[in-house]
This record gives sequence, structure tokens and C-alpha cells, in this order.
Amino acid sequence: MFSHKQFSQGFILFTLFLQSMAITDPFGYTVHVISKLPPNTPYLYVHCKSGDRDLGDQVLASNQDFHWDFDSGFHTLYFCNLSWNGKSKTFDVYSVDWPTSSCPHGVCTWVALPDGIYLADSYPPNGITRQYVW
Repeated sequence: MFSHKQFSQGFILFTLFLQSMAITDPFGYTVHVISKLPPNTPYLYVHCKSGDRDLGDQVLASNQDFHWDFDSGFHTLYFCNLSWNGKSKTFDVYSVDWPTSSCPHGVCTWVALPDGIYLADSYPPNGITRQYVW
């Protein structure tokens, strides 16, 4: 049978294993979807979700921001469908597999413009890079 010392060591290892399986980012993440579409044009329609969380339909006027916070686990993936002026695009807005440079300081900032959808390097958006064409 096991000695008390062997049992204690095994219990500690098992506890550490269980804790490692539950690790999430202690700082969490925020995703922003911002409409930088021209005023007096159709609204931006946004629908975002993950495998277990549906954030519902959002309607953004020019210069409005829809955002949410979450903790990232081992398989976290959020995606959105953006629709504007007869155009539509569905894409991932956060993936746990992305390099941290995609979401600096735990913030992913997406900006909708008339010629496409951009990923910003900060929030509020400063430098932006087009990722998708409508």
C-alpha cells in the first residue's frame, strides 16, 4: 500500500494538475467592434458569438462601439457577422491561438470602414490594418 508521504505527494501532484486544467487568463480580454462608417449611411448590424455565448444582434450608428469582456480558456473563439449597406462578412474576432500581438494588452479592436474591416493596434484605434474586404 501507499505510505502517508507517497499519498501526500500524489495528492499534491493531482491537485496541481487539476488547477492547471482550469487556468484562464487572469486579466481577461475585451473585444471592441467600432463603426467608423460615414454618417447618414445605413447602420452597421453586428452579431457576435462563441460556442457557448450568443451576444445577440447589435445595431451601430457611425462612431458607436459594441464591446464585451470575457476570460479566455484553452478553446476560446469568438466570431462576428458584420452587415452594412448590402455587404456582409463573418470572421473570427478573437482566438486563443492568435499571437498576443493581435490583441495587445488583452484588447482586440475591430473597426468597420466603407472599404473593409480593420484590426487596430490599440483602443481607442490608432494604427489600423485592413483584414477583410466587404
